[in-house]
Amino acid sequence: MANRLAAVIALIPVFWTLTQGADVTESEVSSLAGVSVKLTCAIGQGCPDVHSMRWYKNEERVFVLSPRANISRAENSLVSRAVLDFKKGASDAYLVIDKVELRDEGLYKCDITYIAITDRCNAVNYINFTTLVKPENITVYDGDVIIPEGKYDRVFTEDDDVTLTCIGGRGKPVPSVQWWKDGVLYNANTAIEERDESGVGTGTNRLKFQVTRADLNVKYECRVYHPALDNYISSSTQLEVNVRPNRLVLSGVEHHVVQGTTVLLKCEVFGARPPANVKWFNATMLLAPEQNSTRLNEGDGTYNTSSTLVFTATRYENEATITCEATNEVAASRREVPLREMIKLEVLYPPLVWVVPDNITVNESTDVLMFCSYESNPSSILDVKWFKDDVEIEKDPDSSAVMTDHTLLIKNSTRDDMGAYSCSLTNEVGTSMSNSTTRVSVHYKPEVNVTMDPQSPIVEEVVTNVTLSCNVMAGNPPDLVKVRWFFNGGLIEELPNCTNETLCVDDPSKLLLMNIDRQMHGNYTCMGKNEAGWGVMAEPSELVIYYPPSQVSLTYHPQRVVKRGSVTLVCAVKEIGRPSNTTFRWTRGSHTVMDVTTANWTIDPVTLETESNFTCTALNLGVKVNQLPFIFVSMHLRRLLNAPHVLRCGHDFAEHQHQLSRRVQPYLLDKMVEGKREHLRLAQRESEVLGRKPHDSSGHAYERFPIDTFDVELEYDSLAQRLLGPNAGQRQLYLFFHWQLSRWRS
Repeated sequence: MANRLAAVIALIPVFWTLTQGADVTESEVSSLAGVSVKLTCAIGQGCPDVHSMRWYKNEERVFVLSPRANISRAENSLVSRAVLDFKKGASDAYLVIDKVELRDEGLYKCDITYIAITDRCNAVNYINFTTLVKPENITVYDGDVIIPEGKYDRVFTEDDDVTLTCIGGRGKPVPSVQWWKDGVLYNANTAIEERDESGVGTGTNRLKFQVTRADLNVKYECRVYHPALDNYISSSTQLEVNVRPNRLVLSGVEHHVVQGTTVLLKCEVFGARPPANVKWFNATMLLAPEQNSTRLNEGDGTYNTSSTLVFTATRYENEATITCEATNEVAASRREVPLREMIKLEVLYPPLVWVVPDNITVNESTDVLMFCSYESNPSSILDVKWFKDDVEIEKDPDSSAVMTDHTLLIKNSTRDDMGAYSCSLTNEVGTSMSNSTTRVSVHYKPEVNVTMDPQSPIVEEVVTNVTLSCNVMAGNPPDLVKVRWFFNGGLIEELPNCTNETLCVDDPSKLLLMNIDRQMHGNYTCMGKNEAGWGVMAEPSELVIYYPPSQVSLTYHPQRVVKRGSVTLVCAVKEIGRPSNTTFRWTRGSHTVMDVTTANWTIDPVTLETESNFTCTALNLGVKVNQLPFIFVSMHLRRLLNAPHVLRCGHDFAEHQHQLSRRVQPYLLDKMVEGKREHLRLAQRESEVLGRKPHDSSGHAYERFPIDTFDVELEYDSLAQRLLGPNAGQRQLYLFFHWQLSRWRS
């Protein structure tokens, strides 16, 4: 239909469009079912009178008008539901249909016959009448679930596949359904129409998409358009969407930090819903943050999380990689790699210093080289100092210690160079002392001396063995591995003298002289060897061996002794022994002559009392003394009326022998008693045994203990001790009692 003009009038029962030609007029009219509608038949102005008017729906006549015959009636499907509104001379006639039914839809034709022929008026009108059914509702589905108007309770996750279906209610024609996103038509949709035979049906639009961050706080709106609607009807929903964090920013250190300062690193995570979990790592070690905070981003409903890491910088953090990781439930559920930012720290710190090697052992005159090793940032060293035993080594061009960069060279080392060496280094941050030392041990040959045990002089008749020791006075190491022994300048032994060194346990520094005799008297010396080599020979030590004089002969002259004359007794010794300071003991009869100790004794004047038996004895310090420490003497006492207050056991010099013998006979002891008992037994006062006292006024050294008065016979065992050493000269041991013997009980 050419030159068609369409007009749609919403919410009123009649819609029409009119295009007028010479003979034919076409129009479009639509109306809701159930209401009245007017279909217009245009006649025109100044036309002849209408002879008749006939209305057809499709091929069926539904109304006829004949003014002259006075006929105006509805026919067929419009019987009783249609009237014609026509007035003579009017430019239009109207077919009014009451309670429009869906079947009333069709192409209506108004056929006009005039009483006179004219080409200025419409003879035929075509009206395309459409019946309408207005859709009353709209339904939105998520799958099979109806989405209510407003916010949907379901939580979607980023990357979820979503299908939203919008169905417009039954209408005629089928309603048009569209999806809009935040007020913008969403073109990527699928529209479906379903209708029955009457043309009534539903419109469906299915929206398929993958949830993204762009769906945050977005309103999805389904709009239903229909000719019967004054405006569209709609239903909108806002999806609850969880998304992974989309950005991470790590800040806090721009260049470097200095050891000991506080470092604050900040990790900010943006665009996460739900909020992101933040973790800190030093390499792979999990760190604990100082604090975490989260705030809502009102723009799209996501959360921004801020985490702070605070620590004190040390050298251990230099070149450390600090990592901030962020993830949330969305990324974790998809096993995605967390967002990650790393920062590599540069920490400036003073040198960490140590000396290498740990220990150095060299022989004298060998060069010693050691290094002051370090780790520092910055690595540039401003100053180096070396120390020996904590005392700084001064830089001296004449010194054997040469310091170059971080090394110390000791040329031609000596024993004075032994010690603990350390160093200190300085960089722009500070100064540090080495945490270790190098122990320098300089081996040098031993210097030795000789000692004896027992000490010289030795009494031949008393001492059987002597141990010589080669003692290290100076040397490193101090242990001798070999020793050469010399007697009067000649080598006598090199120790150890073993066939198998692994089984050799002899101490080479000890030389045992066995069965000492006077032939061993002389100078002994040694030479020691350690790991540095053989040392110099020690100064000789003399082993002096005392032995007594040989047999004596006694002569006198003149051979004829005359009263009032003089006589000289000569005590001749074939060998005076050692030491040579021989003294002589003279006896006349049984009496010792105390004031004569020389080899010659001149008696002047001679008297008759001079006639006697004379004896001379040559004595020196080589006279044998008792070798055992104890002498036992047993005695049997009868009970006493008055017991002695003191029982004394002592010793005195030999020249007092006879004088004391007369006083205390028969208790003089000049040899060891062969008893075996080892304790002094007192029957009643055992706790008061042997309290040592000093010499008394007579020169006796003694031990004393009190004796009670006894009513029964007791046996006493007295233990006489040799109180003086073996080198004190000739001595006699004796036991005597100081009491009155006049009062005995019978």
